[in-house]
Amino acid sequence: MNRLLRDNNKNRNDFLNSVGSQMNDFSSNLRKSILRDCENKSAKFNDKIDALNKVVDIKKFSVGEATTAFYAEKCSDIKDKIENISEEILKKSFKEINDLMPRFNFQKKGVDEKAIKLTLQNEETYDDGGRINELKRQGKELTQQIAATKSAKIDAENMVGQLTSEKSSLEAERAKEIRAANSRKRSWDETITETKPVEQKGFFGRLKRFAGDLFGTNWGYDEETIEKKITRNNYAEIEAEKQQIEKRYGSQINQLRKDLNTYQEILDTNIGNLEFLQRKKDETEKKLRDAESEQEWLIENAKITWMNKQKESMKAQVRRWFEQGGEVFDKLAAVIRDNVSLCEKELKQNVAQYYDNKLENYKKNINIAIAKIRKDSDIA
Repeated sequence: MNRLLRDNNKNRNDFLNSVGSQMNDFSSNLRKSILRDCENKSAKFNDKIDALNKVVDIKKFSVGEATTAFYAEKCSDIKDKIENISEEILKKSFKEINDLMPRFNFQKKGVDEKAIKLTLQNEETYDDGGRINELKRQGKELTQQIAATKSAKIDAENMVGQLTSEKSSLEAERAKEIRAANSRKRSWDETITETKPVEQKGFFGRLKRFAGDLFGTNWGYDEETIEKKITRNNYAEIEAEKQQIEKRYGSQINQLRKDLNTYQEILDTNIGNLEFLQRKKDETEKKLRDAESEQEWLIENAKITWMNKQKESMKAQVRRWFEQGGEVFDKLAAVIRDNVSLCEKELKQNVAQYYDNKLENYKKNINIAIAKIRKDSDIA
């Protein structure tokens, strides 16, 4: 009894210290195991991040959700391992009387289940300052101008064709009438009878002429009939008719010719404008294609730059989460620390209670033996 009482405190403290030492070793080893798991998970995340080659894949890849799931899984794993080691320590401590081992449930500190999030930077886009929109506007305006010029060109062509047709028709009619007039040209011979005075001969003839001169008569003359052949024609009449034809058609044809020249100038102007506008449109479309190509290159380059930045940012975040001192590892370490502390406290309480009960039973048995020895030596 004296030896038991003398060594009681030391034995009790040694036993409790053994429990604390085992739990400390377990906690240290568990932290190292969890750190290795975090490093492995970080490496796997980095491999997945390196494999992301599209903006949409980067945006869809939820590092935060996967990390939250990993965190919850490790929390559950930590709890299970703490329960298992606690049972092992108890069984070792109570190995002599396992049937007397009290049943108990470990308390567990609540785990922060808040999702771990990763914030991506906004995707960069490039704006050319309205240059592409301005080129598109110019192209649209030139298309409208070309359409209007083509319409005006067609109208001018129609008018040129119509006026040319009218002019040709009038010239054909004029030529036809002139040919008809020319066909009516003719010449013919005519015999005409003319009379002419012939002086009467002799004295009396002279006397009569004298008297006729005095009184204004043709006394002293006889009439002589003469037949004469002449050639006549209607050339002058036909020429006059032709002049009338030319005059009648000429004014109309001249007006048509003026109108035709006017519309021909309009047509030539529209053709020139159309060629100029088409060249300008072609140049504008080429500038637009070049600008769009440049913008596509800039956007693609921006995407690649953005993806590289995002991947580096994601890797850095993963490192900050999973490295020793990082958010995820620190949370898991806190889970280990808090739950080990709770379990160690309960373990020591149970072991102390078992030790104290065993001590009381041992003291009781010794006192019973002493009493029996003192009262009845045979029993002793």
